[in-house]
Amino acid sequence: MSASNDSLPDDELANGTTSSTIASISDEEFYRLQEQLLELRNRNYELLEENRRQQNYISNLPWKGTEALMFASKFVGRKKDKDNSNERLENEVRVLQHKLSSQEEEFRLQQSTLLSELNKVVKQCEILEVKAKERTESGLTKQNKSDVVTLMKKNSDLEMEVSSLKKMLAEKDLLIAQIEASNQELLSSKEVLVQETNMERVRSANLQHELQQTVQLYTAVKEIVKEKESIVSLENFDRGLMEVITSNAQSQTDDLQEYTRNLELECARLREMAKAASEKDALLEEGQKLQNILEMELRITKAEILAEKEKKMAEEAAWEEVKQGFGTEIQALNMHVLELQRSKEEQTSAVQSLEMTKIALEAKIKENEGEIKRKDEEIKVALKKQSSMVKELRRQVQLEKKRAEQAEKHLDDILRMSDANVYTHSNARIRVSGSPCALSDRFKAKGDGESSICSWAFVAEPDRNSFHNFDEESSCSASMLETDNAELISRLAVLQKKHAETIDRLNVVEEENTLLRKEVDEKSEVIAQWIRNIPDISPQVANSSPGLRFRRMLEMVRMDESTADIRDMNRRLQRMLEETLSKNLVLQKNIQTLLEKDGT
Repeated sequence: MSASNDSLPDDELANGTTSSTIASISDEEFYRLQEQLLELRNRNYELLEENRRQQNYISNLPWKGTEALMFASKFVGRKKDKDNSNERLENEVRVLQHKLSSQEEEFRLQQSTLLSELNKVVKQCEILEVKAKERTESGLTKQNKSDVVTLMKKNSDLEMEVSSLKKMLAEKDLLIAQIEASNQELLSSKEVLVQETNMERVRSANLQHELQQTVQLYTAVKEIVKEKESIVSLENFDRGLMEVITSNAQSQTDDLQEYTRNLELECARLREMAKAASEKDALLEEGQKLQNILEMELRITKAEILAEKEKKMAEEAAWEEVKQGFGTEIQALNMHVLELQRSKEEQTSAVQSLEMTKIALEAKIKENEGEIKRKDEEIKVALKKQSSMVKELRRQVQLEKKRAEQAEKHLDDILRMSDANVYTHSNARIRVSGSPCALSDRFKAKGDGESSICSWAFVAEPDRNSFHNFDEESSCSASMLETDNAELISRLAVLQKKHAETIDRLNVVEEENTLLRKEVDEKSEVIAQWIRNIPDISPQVANSSPGLRFRRMLEMVRMDESTADIRDMNRRLQRMLEETLSKNLVLQKNIQTLLEKDGT
């Protein structure tokens, strides 16, 4: 084809030189026609090359779409795993709260029983003292002197026991005062924490207000900037928001870690000062604080998840709008398919714009990959932190179990002291049954067995519940993952169908382009043949006879008619060229809009 096309201009030039002497067409007009034909052929070749490039670009587009969908599916799966882990942590925290509340109730019941028993012992001692005084004042006989001596000894023993019990009560009062002081300190620290959290909320509200202002400014700028620059700026803005959110979350986590360290120091000091009851109260308050911290973190994560869901909804709406735009533009292409051959400068600019879009898309893909890696690292760090928090909570539960056992032992000792003194009213005599050592050993054995059984039963039931909840959550998460995978597969099938339809329509457009090129070649050949077949009307040198002069006049008239026909043909050709150029411009604009929408 190239050899034949190159040989045609040479033949046309040769015929043009002969016909210029024959016809009255000027050389300038003939050369213009030849230049126009050469320009048309060059444009046809350039259009062929550009169509090939566009075909390659369109063939690469579905691969990019599939990669983006795979990335979206992976990101959704990771977010769902994160939601499941957060729900598991919430369930564990609830179980721990239930355990702590039950232990608090048990401790309060033990305290109330101890106080009631101490009051009973004190009343019995007072009654015994009153009876002893009455018997000494009534004047006993000599026969009952031995009984009086024994009663005096017993009274002295009872007074010693009462003094020891009073000392125990004083110690208990001191412990209660210390516990109240520690509780007040913890309440004050809790109020300080509440104030700090309120300050942080105010700061977050200010940050949100500033973010809203920046968003408004960004929307104002978005109306001025082009579509590509707006997309890039939106992505940068989203990255900034994510960085701000992550920095705020990291600062909050650092503050919470420092606060937990301070609380651990305070707990160590309270452990040294107070015994079983004070340690349980401190642990309960620490559990509440940890619960508040976990609730704050869960709220933050839920807000992030909602923002991501809104982004996904916006992206889906944009995809639907793009699909509708594709339908309307494809109909327009079917109407304007014959307008595909257009000027060289506009085609080169379109190619450059496509290359720029390719570069921008590659840069976006790289940036998205970097963001994916960062998010993966952040998720790993969050999982490590959550595992460390769970380990700490388990360790604290074990410590609470040990402290509960110590408290039970302490209560057993107090019960031993109270049960060692038995009051009997047989024949107006008082007997103390058993030694305190034997009673203490007996009650100690009973108390240890009962406390261990209660503690193991209490721990076993929540563990069973937690395992049952874990199985239900795993089954629910598996079903959710299956449904999400099915939805993604259906979306991929729909997108592949639409890409196949667009490729078929582009093939139809290319076929119509080839038909247009054939028509232009045929028209150029017809013009060349018409120029070659112009009759020889060159003036011949002859005798200056009147007949020859008359013939020359007739030939001049015929030449004027032929030149008028040639001018009409030139005008028609110029109109046809202008129409084809305008159609090519319209088609080129439509193709550019399609490629831009595919790129977005």
